[in-house]
Amino acid sequence: MKKTILEAAILAAAAFAVLPASAEPAPVPMTEMEYNINVVKQTQMQIEAEARAKLEERRRAEAAAAAAKAKAEEKARVERARAERIRAESAAAKAKAKAERQAKLDRYADEERELELELKRLDVEARRAAVGNSIATDKARAELAREKAQLELDALRVQIDNLKKEDPALAAPTP
Repeated sequence: MKKTILEAAILAAAAFAVLPASAEPAPVPMTEMEYNINVVKQTQMQIEAEARAKLEERRRAEAAAAAAKAKAEEKARVERARAERIRAESAAAKAKAKAERQAKLDRYADEERELELELKRLDVEARRAAVGNSIATDKARAELAREKAQLELDALRVQIDNLKKEDPALAAPTP
């Protein structure tokens, strides 16, 4: 008998050793009121757990929405920056083209002024040349007229000399 009690004790110990540690202890008999309190507590814990889960889900949704909003705002900012850069590049290209056109117009205006000055200078030179030519022509005419007058004078003197040779009375000086 001692042996059977010992075997039964070993079997009982082995059975408790095999039970998981999380096994619930045997239910203790409760009154109806305790049972209702337990049901209310469990319902309250379940409601609180569901509320926490909903709150956590809402926080995740809000975080996802905030992340999506931030991503959209970043994308919009990048697009605005890109559009601004394109506008700036376009404005710079227009300004450069305008400056090049203005520089070209300025060069043409400078060339026009230089050509006008050259024309005025050539006109003055032409007038000077005309005046100089006129003076030279006048001098040449005067020289020709003087030479012609000298030739006529010489011719008249020759005629006078010839007449004096023909008539010696004419050769004498008159008082």
